[in-house]
Amino acid sequence: AAALERLPALEERVSKYVDMVNYEETMLIRFRGVGKLSKEEALRYGTVGPTARASGIDYDTRKDDPYLAYQDAPWNVVTDTHGDVYGRTRVRVWELQESLKIVRYCLENLPEGPIRVPAPKNAPKGEILSRYEAPRGELAHFIRTSGTDKVERVDIRTPTLANWTSVAMCLVNQN
Repeated sequence: AAALERLPALEERVSKYVDMVNYEETMLIRFRGVGKLSKEEALRYGTVGPTARASGIDYDTRKDDPYLAYQDAPWNVVTDTHGDVYGRTRVRVWELQESLKIVRYCLENLPEGPIRVPAPKNAPKGEILSRYEAPRGELAHFIRTSGTDKVERVDIRTPTLANWTSVAMCLVNQN
């Protein structure tokens, strides 16, 4: 109940950010045309998250490979076609609005039952690849276990690593 009561204030604040990104002259002058990344370049460099979505790529792990309650909550993948800092800022701000929609839905539809459940001591033997949408894009974890309380192997691919090449490319010829 307390979290739901705080949502209107957050929604109002995010609405101000949307106005800023659309009408704040200084922001528009500084962000438009800077760090351009075309859709083709974003695809070629394997860009993920808001960086990719700002170049017109309609991909979000929460929609394309849903997990948890994302398939039940009403929300939209935010994209933009500017491909520059302005487009990336628009995507991030609009994603704040979508996130608030998801939070509101989840709080209003929270099922009854325990919030905490006991975790097992040992993980079953096997391998798993887990992907989820982090603030900067798709985050992947590979884990191998042997049936004990020790993990054999963990590999992590962060969205920052996935976006590094495209960000470096965007800096070329920028003053």
